[in-house]
Amino acid sequence: MILILGISILRPILRWMGCIMTIVACWVNAETNPPQVCAVSDSRISAPDGSVISDSVAKIFSLPIVSRRPSASGHFDQIYYAHSFGLAVAGSALLSLNLNALLVPVLSNLICVPQGQDLAIPSLEDVASVVARLHTELCRQIGVTAGNRALSEAVVFGYCHRFRRYRIFRLSPVDGSAPLTVCCQEQDTSARETVLLLGVGQHEMAQRIADARARATSEIAWWRAPDWELRKVVASAMYPSVGGAIQLARASEHGTLLFASLEPINPGQAAATMKYLGLDLDGTVGMVGPCRSAMIAQA
Repeated sequence: MILILGISILRPILRWMGCIMTIVACWVNAETNPPQVCAVSDSRISAPDGSVISDSVAKIFSLPIVSRRPSASGHFDQIYYAHSFGLAVAGSALLSLNLNALLVPVLSNLICVPQGQDLAIPSLEDVASVVARLHTELCRQIGVTAGNRALSEAVVFGYCHRFRRYRIFRLSPVDGSAPLTVCCQEQDTSARETVLLLGVGQHEMAQRIADARARATSEIAWWRAPDWELRKVVASAMYPSVGGAIQLARASEHGTLLFASLEPINPGQAAATMKYLGLDLDGTVGMVGPCRSAMIAQA
């Protein structure tokens, strides 16, 4: 089952929206035990006239969740919970980048006063609700001058320690709401075929994933079909607004990691270079003083 993210809510406004210029896929991937939640996207942003602005823009983010309690000093300086969830956005790049910039300092500086021996930890739904509120506010602010181009869809995903399971929430503008409101709704991921899609070409992408899984000859090929099919779409330039590089995130019980890509230097040979958002980590990024980046990478 391929779920077209937000289509039941957004169908009436997608006709005039005309601003979702990316593809994002999010699904529970059980190729590993325990499973993980994966998300992939392209990295291109385009101007309203269709011209490419950049092919190296993040659309998937890792949100740090850090909660502190009072220590013996009375200050909230003792970390009792640290985790991270994933956020993927399709739509306004200005909105998505600012949404992430707002969320990181807010969510990494939480405090909690203990009630007896209990210390509450934020659930994924708690975090998704905060994301929806800030998403709503930014849509309203940016929309004053950007109009429909401020509208965006998003997913918040990861492992929820409060409920001890993987969860995915979709964030979509509510049609006809005045003022504009972004709603937060949990998605049912119990069916192994479930893939949530955002952005352009959702029906075409859903069919490509279903066909690829029907042809799959291994478990890895079946579970990674959304990733591999998006790579083909990006390489084929099927949609002018979808391009650049592939961004991949994996969420587990230990948090959400953003992955670099291993790309062969010469096709057919073992030597490879590591890139993130299409940028060479050794060449473009280079050394950080005496250190170098060692992001986890996937071919």
